[in-house]
Amino acid sequence: QGLIAEEAFGRAERALLHLRQATDRYGILPETIQAFATSAVRNARNGTEFVEAMRATTGIRIQVIDGDE
Repeated sequence: QGLIAEEAFGRAERALLHLRQATDRYGILPETIQAFATSAVRNARNGTEFVEAMRATTGIRIQVIDGDE
């Protein structure tokens, strides 16, 4: 349907929060973490909302890349 489902939002959020907990233990700043999204997020009508929600919740910025990258 061209949307990222609520369940997928939740799974991604849990995964990124787990990553943040692990990196926090080592003093790694969230702005130094590199996270990437590809076609599923790029093509979803709510892809921008997804990226913004993950940043707001986890502090991790997700870079949406094109197929060539």
